[in-house]
Amino acid sequence: MKDGGSAFPSETLSHYQDNAGNMTPVFETKGGLSIRDYFAGQALCGLLATTIDWSEKNGKEKINKVISEMSYELADAMIAEREKE
Repeated sequence: MKDGGSAFPSETLSHYQDNAGNMTPVFETKGGLSIRDYFAGQALCGLLATTIDWSEKNGKEKINKVISEMSYELADAMIAEREKE
């Protein structure tokens, strides 16, 4: 499954390398949150802010499953749309 890569990669100092007597910093890039997870989180906020009745009368486990699935379905659709460019 495509995750779109890193949403917020960061660089941290890994070590210093000796280049002919000069100490040069070497940085390491770390991924962090995937774009898919970021999009799903944003979709989740939108879904929870809607006027849809998410009351527990439908069963908490069922509601959690539906909202989680919808969030990732929206995230996958956004990633697919980004890849069209």
